[in-house]
Amino acid sequence: MLRRISLPILAVLTVLPGHAANITAPPNETTPPPQVTTVLRADTPAVVLVNTNPEAWAQLRRFNPYPNLPPGVGGLPFLPPWLDFTTDIQPWLGDRLALVLLPIPPDAKASSFENHSLLLVPVKDASRLDAFITKVKTNRGNPQIERTYQGAKILEWEGTKPKPAPKKCPVSSPGNPSQLPGKSDPSNPCIPEVPGGVTSFNQSLDKSQRKFSTLIAQSSLPKPATSPSPSLTPLPQPTVFSTPPLPSPQPTSSPLPQPSPTLSPGQASPTPSPTPTANPIPKDSLAIAVLPGYLAVSSTAQPLEQFMDTQAQLGSPSTTEENLSLAQNPRFQRTMQHPKFGQALFVAYGDLKGLMQFALAFSKLPSSPVPLPLPPIANPDLEKLTQTYNSVDGLTWIEPEGLRSQSNLYYTTPQPSLATVAFPDDNQILERLPAATYLSANSRNFKQQWQSFASEIDADPTTRFITKGIRDFIRNGTGLDLDKDLIPWMDKQYVFFLFPTRQGLFPFFDAKFQLGLGLMIQTHDRPAAEVALKKFNQFAQKQPGSQIEIVDRTVQGQPVVSWEGRDGNRKVSFFSYGWVNNDTLILTTGTGPMADLTPKPYLTLNQNHTFKTATQSLPHPNEGYFYVNMGSSLAFLYGLFSAPGAAESPNYREFKRLLGVLRSISTTNSATAEKQQFDVLWVLGAPREAQVVPSPPKNSNPANQPSPTPLP
Repeated sequence: MLRRISLPILAVLTVLPGHAANITAPPNETTPPPQVTTVLRADTPAVVLVNTNPEAWAQLRRFNPYPNLPPGVGGLPFLPPWLDFTTDIQPWLGDRLALVLLPIPPDAKASSFENHSLLLVPVKDASRLDAFITKVKTNRGNPQIERTYQGAKILEWEGTKPKPAPKKCPVSSPGNPSQLPGKSDPSNPCIPEVPGGVTSFNQSLDKSQRKFSTLIAQSSLPKPATSPSPSLTPLPQPTVFSTPPLPSPQPTSSPLPQPSPTLSPGQASPTPSPTPTANPIPKDSLAIAVLPGYLAVSSTAQPLEQFMDTQAQLGSPSTTEENLSLAQNPRFQRTMQHPKFGQALFVAYGDLKGLMQFALAFSKLPSSPVPLPLPPIANPDLEKLTQTYNSVDGLTWIEPEGLRSQSNLYYTTPQPSLATVAFPDDNQILERLPAATYLSANSRNFKQQWQSFASEIDADPTTRFITKGIRDFIRNGTGLDLDKDLIPWMDKQYVFFLFPTRQGLFPFFDAKFQLGLGLMIQTHDRPAAEVALKKFNQFAQKQPGSQIEIVDRTVQGQPVVSWEGRDGNRKVSFFSYGWVNNDTLILTTGTGPMADLTPKPYLTLNQNHTFKTATQSLPHPNEGYFYVNMGSSLAFLYGLFSAPGAAESPNYREFKRLLGVLRSISTTNSATAEKQQFDVLWVLGAPREAQVVPSPPKNSNPANQPSPTPLP
């Protein structure tokens, strides 16, 4: 086992561009490294840098739907949520703060995510930092531990958990006269049952709940299957539903005002009935280290100590990753050389070797404490991944159109054969889509994409079930063999899309459901596609009880095949396909939607201003686009799901105003000889003023109201 882990690590170290002497590559001359990166080790597995410059965030103001809420950094991980960033943190904050994932020491075992991560904040004004520490102490109380480590002060606060709800004391009964109200066992504290008050209310609530549970249990609703367990004793009165006990008010905040009794001189005040205390709000554990020029924050002191232990090693004459800073790592310097690094709001960097070792260590724990689910990770997977790639980064910045993100996965050695190739007809299939398309996803050569994916999945017995499930699904649903009947002729461009239409399968069920589904495929082998479609038709008609009629129709002068059913005396076309030219096949939800696509839409997607804005700044050549027109999509959803009178709701209008800022979402992926790249553009617009819809007259007839304008 140890040899299987060490061999891939050594293999990666021999090809890493920053190994040994090469790690001291010249620093980036154009952009100085962020201050926090000069105190992190070169082998840091992952770091996220957050831009703290107010001017960088001010560019988002034109897209902010809430002018009274200034854009910028909000709450920070590990710090208490009640802190105000603008007043409590920003006055002493340096250039960029960092969320850091620390390397797991070779002799240590992974225990929890919090024990290996911290928030590192640069301090530009130490005098104002004292006010911050004072406020934390005022709200959290004095730390349980305050000590010095490596010459720095560490403050530690323990977390608090909500107290369990106290139990009710047993009530006297004829069979148990010794149990009296108000009497309780000192070893088993409980709340005495007193007539009236919150306890009586809770008891009444329990009775009502039991009645409701009994009603549900006796109804005809399906009940969950249960199996007896020999190790568990069944409850005497099981309930179908259970709710947590209501929090009891403090004695000083009774739910109902009670008159104070008049006391005679010398008369003692009556003993108040015991009232349960409300559970305190739980607080997370907190550890803060005050360092020269920095503030390090985490949930426990362990990552703070690990970080401080590495500071003495940095700056050593040795040129190993343990003694050099992240700013000196040429892989991170490559990230800093990105043209948008200086203005990026967020910058993420990860070392693949460190990340995979981290994931491998945590995947061996019985229950992974990492806040994200991790699939099983094997050493061969680690070896293969780190031999192919060495690092990953991601940046988010502001463009004139909106918010732009880019992530890059860098090859360990150049891979020119994997670079995206430019074709003269790149993305030309989009010229056949309607301009008002809700959503589209296009690419090319599905044959090559599937074969590359399937060969990798099938080579691993632990993942082979994925491709088997896909093949079985296609065979059971269409009667076709995916690898023999479909994949061989899908060798050109293809696109899946959703578009507005008033006819077809979905509008048949509901006139407001103005949606059509389409799939367009280009091929070099039309005869093979025709054979597959014929097999599909035969499979559908041979199904038991099938009443599908498959007929030839003509739509807009184009021959199509229509699958039709009957609704009384009316025929309904719910699926159709046809060839718009010798190599382009269209499949859609009926002959009605086919009329919107054949032979070509009046206005096409590539002419649409929203689409051009969403895609023109993305890299070319690329592997295709995923595109969502949020304006038309939201209009469709509002018309489909809005309840009567919803437009008059202030919350509904505010919800629409917030989403109205988002005009489109577009993504694309591409590759060069050095990396794989994924780009996202969120096109944003100025907030639209909320429009108040006047209420109709009380005596108006809804049937006489004008119908809404149909979607284009």
